Amino acid sequence: MHVTLVEQEPVTMHTTLWHEDSVGEICTFRNRLCVVKTQDRIYEEHLLKEAMQAHVNAPNQQYLVQIFETFDTISKIFFELCDMDLARIQSINGPFNGTDTRAYCLQVAHGMHCLHSMGFIHRRITPEHIMLNGTNIKICGYSKLRSIGNDISLNGIPEFMAPEQLLHDTRVESDWWSFACLVCEMMTGIGPFQFQDTVVVGIYHIMFMEPIIPAMLPYETELFITKYFCNWRDRPNYMDTIIDPWFLQDVTHD
Repeated sequence: MHVTLVEQEPVTMHTTLWHEDSVGEICTFRNRLCVVKTQDRIYEEHLLKEAMQAHVNAPNQQYLVQIFETFDTISKIFFELCDMDLARIQSINGPFNGTDTRAYCLQVAHGMHCLHSMGFIHRRITPEHIMLNGTNIKICGYSKLRSIGNDISLNGIPEFMAPEQLLHDTRVESDWWSFACLVCEMMTGIGPFQFQDTVVVGIYHIMFMEPIIPAMLPYETELFITKYFCNWRDRPNYMDTIIDPWFLQDVTHD
């Protein structure tokens, strides 16, 4: 444990924290436990922090990992401390059951809608970027965030990318394609667009919207996620998603 200064403010460092491909430290900053990370570019996080502050009472913001402070001069970001991401939980316990998947994914949908309503596309809705804090879901992984209508780059997790993303045309609807991939991955441990042979084969299945549904995925869930594997104009939106009967199914169907 040691104390350092960040822009003249004291920060007590406790322990190193690894998440995905980044490293942070659990610390005490402004009398709260949080995670501090250093990264070259913090522009997106800074924009999101300002949006969160401007929409502090916006519905569903509790489903986003909060950004407490950004310091662009020293490239440091202070985030809300959460327990563990879904990918790590799944690596320990195996796939999630239908009850937990529905409960968690409904919260993910709320968080995605909050991001979209503030003007951002996430581009990486994957188990690695969904944190579980107790029984509450929080979306994280903001480094590839982009403003709506301002993304022509090819960026994302290949197996979760929508066809339009591969054509440099990422939109809000692209996140809903990834959402459907997330549901499948959570319940089976396998996504519907795994690059099992070659990248070319994987991209072919994405471009022609031909998912390879794992055999162990319940039929009702298959019907739910395949609604999203279509042209972005026809893809279910937030309201379509949260009222879908899939969220009300009997757990015995899983």
